[in-house]
Amino acid sequence: MIGFKDFLSVINETSSPSEGESLPISEVLSFQGRRKKSIALRRRKQQIQRQRKIALRRPATLDRLKRRGRRTARDILTKRYYGGKTKKDMSISQKARVEKRLDRAKNVTGFISKRLLPSKRKLDVQRRRG
Repeated sequence: MIGFKDFLSVINETSSPSEGESLPISEVLSFQGRRKKSIALRRRKQQIQRQRKIALRRPATLDRLKRRGRRTARDILTKRYYGGKTKKDMSISQKARVEKRLDRAKNVTGFISKRLLPSKRKLDVQRRRG
């Protein structure tokens, strides 16, 4: 029989993340998983396009701008680390290796994305003006 404190420690280890936290995703999709996602997205294609069109008319929130900055920062680092190669030119295993290396360089990614924030905001305003 386990004590109450032991019970609480087991519960806390297995419980889902609290508000604001997220579990790190370390799994790479298998070929079947990738295929399944492809079919699901193809099925929802029209709905996704419509939602995207509506979202592009609205100003981007700070969270969305930060996300865009992070994505661009990761692309910049990928090109820097792998001699100008983009992810679309790489095999699936190379992409997995790149992702692992980028995950270790989170500090650099954060620094670059913070620097990109004003330019991302400017691009967003220009896009909405036409």
